Amino acid sequence: MDDRVLAHPIFAGTQLDRLKPLLTGVKARVFAAGETVSRPDTSWPVMQLLVEGRLCVFELTRDGRRIVLDYVDPGGVDGMVTSGRRGHFAVALVRSRVAAVGPALVANLIHRDPQFAINLLRAAGERLQRREEQIQRLTLRDPAQRLAGQLLALSEHATGTGGTCSIPRVSHEALGDMLGLARETVTLHLGRLRRLGAVRVEGDRFVIDRELLTAVNDRQHDETAGRARWLPRVVPS
Repeated sequence: MDDRVLAHPIFAGTQLDRLKPLLTGVKARVFAAGETVSRPDTSWPVMQLLVEGRLCVFELTRDGRRIVLDYVDPGGVDGMVTSGRRGHFAVALVRSRVAAVGPALVANLIHRDPQFAINLLRAAGERLQRREEQIQRLTLRDPAQRLAGQLLALSEHATGTGGTCSIPRVSHEALGDMLGLARETVTLHLGRLRRLGAVRVEGDRFVIDRELLTAVNDRQHDETAGRARWLPRVVPS
């Protein structure tokens, strides 16, 4: 049993001495960058625990276009554990270590320690919230808001100082896939965000100003939003 698997947040607060005997057969597999971790035609549903690396979760449209649903970072959970539910594609963006847990084992872990069930529900709730926010970005907001909201979502667990943080750089094409936008549209609005000072590129990282992005995302009429003349002003009622 890989101790790095036991350190995954899904086991936080559990009685590991009671769960270890059930987990002896769980092995973490290493996937190279670009390698497929899971796909919707997999016959055996599993829960994927990301120990290290980064995954891109997406669906394919009938015409072969990729729609990015989410990115999974270390400590994240992906995959279906309920029989009969259709899965999705997950690809390793960098060298990644993933542990697969089947539905029978999940049921045994829940029975052995209720805290595991609580952690599982929390992870499922966070995942559902991210998907709902993604739908909102796709349907209810203009391109500038969509892009700002997506960058904020990607920086959810990033740390930084002075209101700024850095995240792995995402290509314009990938951002377009996530937001249902053409690559050219992403380029246009990302350029505006960069001129505003909300985003800058440093090597393979995006450095973002959360305050400015939040102003764009929420259309706040304050001093921060006023710095972006290309944004429509909100008149207080």
